[in-house]
Amino acid sequence: MNFRRISLLFALLFLVTLIVNKIRFHYGWRDAFFRTFLAGFEATRWAPGFSLDAFEKARLQMDQSEISQLLGEPLRKDCDSHVECIWIYSWQMFGTDEFDQRWIVFNRSGKVSELRKCFLLTEF
Repeated sequence: MNFRRISLLFALLFLVTLIVNKIRFHYGWRDAFFRTFLAGFEATRWAPGFSLDAFEKARLQMDQSEISQLLGEPLRKDCDSHVECIWIYSWQMFGTDEFDQRWIVFNRSGKVSELRKCFLLTEF
């Protein structure tokens, strides 16, 4: 095979993987691109029993008990009683890895105010 054919094969493989990541992780094109491009550096630790499909069912204004029923217990809860509480369902395996972010932010009254879903790039 010559260089042109090999390049075309790699481009096609990248495109197919990009589309698979877009569908599998429910990402837009930007996040799917970076997840595909940085696949060798990605290291996501998920909460036990976490489901990407269940996360897609989470909605704004749901309360903590509804989220707990839907998604189970997060890896950790970062709460500031005066402002908000963040339930973290995914985290980096190591301190410098890119990872799939799935976090739920609750407001003071315990209702979902934000759903964070992206491929998070760490800074160097």
